[in-house]
Parts: sequence; C-alpha cells; structure tokens
Amino acid sequence: MAVVSDQVKEQLRERFAETLSGPVELRLRVAPALGGLYVPGMAACETCEPAREISQALADASALVTLEVTEDRSLSAPVLEVAAPGDQARVTFEGLPAGYEFSALLDAVERVSAADPDLAPETQEALAALDQDVELMVFVTPT
Repeated sequence: MAVVSDQVKEQLRERFAETLSGPVELRLRVAPALGGLYVPGMAACETCEPAREISQALADASALVTLEVTEDRSLSAPVLEVAAPGDQARVTFEGLPAGYEFSALLDAVERVSAADPDLAPETQEALAALDQDVELMVFVTPT
C-alpha cells in the first residue's frame, strides 16, 4: 500500500502551485535497503522507504522542489533536511515525517521557498542580537 495516495499527490501539486515561489532542496539520508536480509552489525531501517516515498512525492509535486537521496550505513532512521539550494539546512526531520510531522514538513518547504521565516520584527531583532550560534531542537511524540 502506498504511503502517499494519488489524491494526496494531487493535493500537493495544487498546494505547491499556489504557495511555492522559490526553489527548495530536500536532502534525504537513509540506510541502504537490505531487502529482508539480516546483516550483522547493521540495524534495519523500517521507516526509510516510506520516508523516501514521502520525499519523492514532494519533489514530484513541483519543479521547484528537488530531492537528493544518499545512503548511510550508520543510520537506523531517515534524516530529511529542508534547505534553500546550496545553503545549510535549517530544518531537519529525524525519523519518518508522517502524521503530525507531515504538516510541519509542508510548512518548512513553503517557508524555505518563500525565504520568509514569518517571525515578528521583534523576534528577528532579538535573534540578530545573538552573538553565537544557537541550536533549537523540538521533539514531537504522539500521545
């Protein structure tokens, strides 16, 4: 069964046609597919293929979205970065971006495309005043 239905793919095409204005790079890192094999010392990644399907559906929905997939044997879960072309990713999803995270992924793609963080001017000023890099991590668990 497909993770992203044809109906959702069509909705993505329509939404991105209206909301995307600039290019976006999706960079997906996954563990190599083992095809059901057991490889000693290598954890199976059960969510890597669904993450690949979701990422490909986003890339297929608009010519402004490109997808780069790389394999990394050290991973046990997918890692998806959203970035402006050539820039360092500012949004990273670790694990399968499905369920509640899917809407956050769409929002990240649209914000990167618009090159607009949609922050209040006061917040932008406070962030500009920081004298060192800050990493913000948000953990989401369905309850």
